[in-house]
Amino acid sequence: MQQEHSIWKHGLKFGGFLSVFMILITVISYLSGVDQQNNPYGFIGFILLFLGIVFSILQYRNTYLGGYIAFGKAFSTGFVTGVLAALIVSIFLYLFYSFVATDALNIDEDAMVQKLQETNPDMSEEMMEMSIKYAKKFLTPFWVSFMSLFWNVGWAALFSLLGALITKKNAPLFESNADSE
Repeated sequence: MQQEHSIWKHGLKFGGFLSVFMILITVISYLSGVDQQNNPYGFIGFILLFLGIVFSILQYRNTYLGGYIAFGKAFSTGFVTGVLAALIVSIFLYLFYSFVATDALNIDEDAMVQKLQETNPDMSEEMMEMSIKYAKKFLTPFWVSFMSLFWNVGWAALFSLLGALITKKNAPLFESNADSE
């Protein structure tokens, strides 16, 4: 059996690769003029996160553990990978929305009022003003990056559980040795 490798080192490597792809989705959608508040390409990030976590677990299992991995180790590997990717993406989002895409989080109040009226025609003017106030408060680089970190860590936990279930492969209790007969 090969020598075990640090999950943190492995997670940083694969989390770094994963975060690059997630960041590229953000940059490409911004450059193509997609509304950053209602980005239809967000699901691609979830798919990438899931696939990246599963790939990270498989690589760890096959490279460092001789093809076998327990559920707990698989979960840990995937979760560390996902958390580190989420942290890198969160830092990027803060910098991106603070210095590059400073206008991307601006709220079009007229469009928001129209949307609120369509979805809830009985909403009072006071409730609409309060909704706009809170939207402005939370659509800042800090809150967007914080919520991104929070949600991506949550998804990383779920995807790590699923990835561990898919990739776990327990080592046999007894090695069968046909040559010793």
